[in-house]
Amino acid sequence: MPRPRTASAGERGAVTAEYAALLPAVVLILVAVVLAGAASVQQVRNGDAAASAARLLARGDDVGEARRTVERMAGEEARLAHEEGDGWVTVTVSHPGPGPLGWIEPIALEAGAAAPLQHPNPGEAS
Repeated sequence: MPRPRTASAGERGAVTAEYAALLPAVVLILVAVVLAGAASVQQVRNGDAAASAARLLARGDDVGEARRTVERMAGEEARLAHEEGDGWVTVTVSHPGPGPLGWIEPIALEAGAAAPLQHPNPGEAS
């Protein structure tokens, strides 16, 4: 009956060393996947907030109400920018990236929406 092969002195701990070398890469990939998921969720929240703010502003509601809606839907760090022209209101909602992505200044998530104005301009006659 053959004897089972035993590891030589040079092979002991080889598997442990391979796992130790591989572990940081696995952790980095997991962190990247989680951050990508969080960024995707935040982008959807930004889009929903932009659409709601565009509808509010298009029907003539107060800008403060639109800002509160954006902060409630996209988070307290979300910022609202809007402009009216040619019968439309255009809204952009921006928010810093989630987690460590938000620590880097240029990484911000933005979403926009537009809606036709539904209220008469104050200077126009009815």
